[in-house]
Parts: sequence; C-alpha cells; structure tokens
Amino acid sequence: MAKQKPIVLIYSSFGLFPVLEYELDIAQTKLDEGCEVIFAFDSRYDPIYKYSYGMNHLSNFIKHYEMVSNFYNGISWLKEGDGRLILLDLKKVEKIIKKNIYQEIKKLNKLDALDIYNSKEYVVENMNIFDSAFSAIMTLEDVESYKPSKQKINKHLKKQLKIGIKNIFISNYILSEKKPNLVYLFNGRLPRYSPLIFICKQGSIPFNVYEYPIYKDTNYLVTENYIPHDINIFSKDLFKTYKNSKVEESLKIKEGMDYVKSRVERTNIEFSSSWSRFQNKNETMNITVSNIITIFTSTEAEFASIKEVTDSRFYSSQKEPIKEILDFFDAANSGFNIYIRVHPNASQDNAHQEDMKSFEKEYKNLKVIDPFSTIDTYQLIKDSNVIFTCGSTVSVEASYLMKEVYTIGTSVFKNFFPNSHIYSMEKLKDILLKIKNNEERDFNLNDGRIKSAAFYYAFMNIGSKPKYVKGLSYTSSILVRGGKETNIKPNYFFKLLSIFFEIPHRISLGLRAFQENKHLKESFLRSPLKTLLKFIFSR
Repeated sequence: MAKQKPIVLIYSSFGLFPVLEYELDIAQTKLDEGCEVIFAFDSRYDPIYKYSYGMNHLSNFIKHYEMVSNFYNGISWLKEGDGRLILLDLKKVEKIIKKNIYQEIKKLNKLDALDIYNSKEYVVENMNIFDSAFSAIMTLEDVESYKPSKQKINKHLKKQLKIGIKNIFISNYILSEKKPNLVYLFNGRLPRYSPLIFICKQGSIPFNVYEYPIYKDTNYLVTENYIPHDINIFSKDLFKTYKNSKVEESLKIKEGMDYVKSRVERTNIEFSSSWSRFQNKNETMNITVSNIITIFTSTEAEFASIKEVTDSRFYSSQKEPIKEILDFFDAANSGFNIYIRVHPNASQDNAHQEDMKSFEKEYKNLKVIDPFSTIDTYQLIKDSNVIFTCGSTVSVEASYLMKEVYTIGTSVFKNFFPNSHIYSMEKLKDILLKIKNNEERDFNLNDGRIKSAAFYYAFMNIGSKPKYVKGLSYTSSILVRGGKETNIKPNYFFKLLSIFFEIPHRISLGLRAFQENKHLKESFLRSPLKTLLKFIFSR
C-alpha cells in the first residue's frame, strides 16, 4: 500500500503581485518533497471585494482578471514530479455552502453597522470576526484611522464582515474535506484569511503565514503559527534571526550599521522608508532653545485591532502617555520645549492628527509637526535631547544617532532594546522625573548604536530565501528551474486593459502626490510628458 502524501494547503493571495511568485516557490518546493499541494484561489470577481484594489467596480473587475491570468500563467510553470498538484477554485466551494453563507449575511443585513462597531463584536460559528473586519477598514487607503468616522463605519464595516462570513464557511469546508497536514496562507490579519487561522488553531493544524518581504526581495516573510503583525512574537523571531546567524559578529554589525546609515542619510530608496521622499534633507525647525524633548507618534492602522498587541500596552491610545508627558512638564514649569512629530503615514488618519493638534491649544511650550511637513525627521532627532516614541522604528534610528530614546509600550524591536521600553505609567513618570531633575539614567549611547545595527541586520535577513525566484516586479517576475528562466506575467490583453482603466485612478493619485511631493513637481517641470507617462504606465 502506497504511503499517503503529506497534504499542504496554500490559501493564496488570489494572484496578488508579487506574492504569487512566493506562493509558486512554496508550492514547487513542497511538490519536490513529494507532497500533495492544494492551491486555493478565486477565479471570479465578487463585488464584495470592491475596496480590495481601491478603484471602481469596472476597474476592479478588470484588475481581478488580470491577476487571474497571471495566476494561471504561474501555475502552468509548476511541475508535479513526485508530488501532486490540485487546484481548488473557491467559486466552486462557495456554491456548495452558499445556503449557510446567505443565511448569515441575511442576519447581518438586518443589523446596524454602528451598533456592531460600538459592541466591538460579531460572532459567527463561535468566532468573533469584528477585529479582523475593523483592522481591514483601517488599512483601506481612504479610511486609515483607529477612530474612523461614522460615515466610514457605515460604508465599510458590513462589507468586511461579509468577507469574514464567507471565509468562515469556506475555511471550515476545506479543512474538514481536504484535511491538510500543513496550511500556508497570506497575511492572516484580514477577514479573507483570519477565519482560517482561527479554525487551524481550534483543530491544532500547523500553519505558516507569508507576507511581502520587509527588505527588498531577497527573503519573503514567513511566520509559524502566528501572524507577522503580532509584533511581540515577531520581535522574538527577529532577535533569534540575529543570534542564530552564523555570520561573524563584526560582519553582522557592519551590515546592519551600513543599512541604518543609509536610512538616516537617505541614500536608499527601499519601500519601508518611502515616506522620507516628502521631507527635505537637513531641513530644520530652526530651534534656538535647549532642553528639547521630541515625541514621535506611530500609525495604529495595522496593530490597533490585534488583541495580542493591544493587551500588552498600558494605554488604549497614544494620546494617553503623550498627555502624561505634556502634563508633567507643563506642571513642573521645567523649561523643556516639546515637539510632537506626527508620523507621515498618519496623513489619512484625521482623528489622530486632530488629537495631536488639540494639544497645541493646551500647552505653551509645544509645537506639533503635521504628517505633511517637509521637516527632516533625522535632523529633528539630532536637534533633540530626549526622544519618546510609541513603537516607531525612529527609536532605532535615534539610537544609531546616539540619542537618549524611550519606547512607550511594545514594539517590533523590543527584544533588542529591553531596558529602554516603558511598560507602565509608573515607569514613565519615574523617567520623566529623572529627566526633569537631570538625574543619572541607565543609558549607554554606544551600546544603543550597536543594538540599532543588530536590529537592522535581523530586519534585512529574516524570512525564507526563495529557491526558484530570481527577480520580482509588478509587471513580471522571473522563476528559475534547472537553469531555465521563465517570465511569469499576466495576459497582455488584460494587462493593457487594466492599465487603461486604471488611468483615472492614477491621475487622481498623481494630482494628490503632485501637491504633496516637491520631488515629483521638480521632475514634472523638467520633463512633463516623460513624468506623466511614467506615473500612469509604470506598475
């Protein structure tokens, strides 16, 4: 009797660029190991996912089928070998269980979105899907906020809950029918994917969550039995990546140091610091006073609905510890001048901006720098004496610049800087008192600089190195097997059609970027036609 092949389920990103390439890499690696690989995808466009691509229905419809054509071209590259490949179209699965889905959505339609939002709960099949739905609406381009407006709640919450409902029943069906030994899925946080994680945990089925690379395309991010957005566990894995690396210590520090230097000096152009292009290098606040405390806020969108993160904080929002700092130095009449730099990625978060701007009316020695400001963040760090953050990686760069910096609450780098994190209001008050009285603090600036390099070494090297992926782009990618290179790209018809229907959306984005980005303005003035065509047709 033939031994049963291990069953691996890949609950895919449905053709997203460039995640498909990593999914193909996972699939081919598992086929090479002799596994049965079930590749789940969705061939049809569902209007419920309208906001997935940020455009109107027609544009989204065409974009979806461009991605489907890319998916089929990628699947044709796979070779089964000793394994077995099964394509599972979720459209067919949904037809089997549509009655259950319809009944649950019918119940949802009778409820008020604001009532659901206020209760912070929506339970289906013993699963509360509110957090994943709320997390999804916060990361939509036009909603990003931990306190979205009533209009946004009414517009988006039920749609995201419906996505969760569908995927609860789909996930239950697949796991019960296919009985995988291991599950791979994309993201894990959003309602398309979070139900699968919940059910895997209930059934003790191991799962791996994969995400876009956090540094270039050398490694794709994979976490075992947790989502990457759970920064408490992810910080531990980053620290293990550094400690377990067999590279010589001095070389690890040099690699990390070179990278953090490139961020601070703005000589790199990688995605994670793309917001810096809106700032003018070395532009200062023209600070003429001493005793400068600067508070750098963080964006909440991806983390405010992750229970493991929120439970580990001693505050419900950044406003609370920031107000404690402002109250302390205001009451102490200490002579300190305070700046709040609102994170550039909070440009869509009106509630957060308003919270921070409201402080200026209360405190005379305070200046709030809005997310659109061209002031150089790193110059502001250099001009400051003490820095507080609520988890921003600015803490790490400030450590590289040998500044006294404290992180309020948890962070992705907490395992590298255990002594500079503040986990209670009492500890915060103790630090503030020592700063006011100029008492000695347990702070080694040289050590902080080394730790910043260690963190960024781990940041650059965490994840799984793909076996078959050679190069990535949003237009095509190269997979290599046996020395033969294969371009994975969508059908030209859908590609051109998609570009054509994206033009209005891209022009809208371009006009907004043109207003905010002085470098884009300069490029346009030098070469208007070239800049316009590049912005519209580059992908």
